[in-house]
Amino acid sequence: MTYRIKMDEQTLEFDARLEEDGESFVLSVDDRELSGKAVRVGSDRLMLDLEGRRVPVSLARGENGVWISCEGVVRFIEDAETRKRRGKVQADGPREVTPATPANVVRVLVEAGERVEKGQGLIVVSAMKMESTLTAPRDGIVSAIHCEPGALVKPGDILVEFEAETEN
Repeated sequence: MTYRIKMDEQTLEFDARLEEDGESFVLSVDDRELSGKAVRVGSDRLMLDLEGRRVPVSLARGENGVWISCEGVVRFIEDAETRKRRGKVQADGPREVTPATPANVVRVLVEAGERVEKGQGLIVVSAMKMESTLTAPRDGIVSAIHCEPGALVKPGDILVEFEAETEN
């Protein structure tokens, strides 16, 4: 099956094949193949053995795919066919901000109606005793904020929505 993984502004496409034993897999990216074994160690955790290297992985199901946390890096993976059926993302970027992992909202840095620039801090969240700032993925006007300090949020929850700026 073909999947896409989002990495900042880039999207990488890869094929994944599960072997008959139900644990072994082969990933194909460009002309390279990576083989490994995945063993479930909890309802949302896997231990991957990638060509002799053991890597713990945490999973969180989102609305349109799976969030994967591996060695401190969080990425969203979706079935490439699902993305094609949903249609194209707006050329000017996403119109919403969601957390990458389950977290608590610490601070809301913007208000509805405020103009923001790409990269500007919007929401401060805390996960596993670490704070991080969710930033604006594009220039625009904040049309809605769907969280407040103290709220528990998860991947797929829309925290901030944007509208396109109109040119005069």
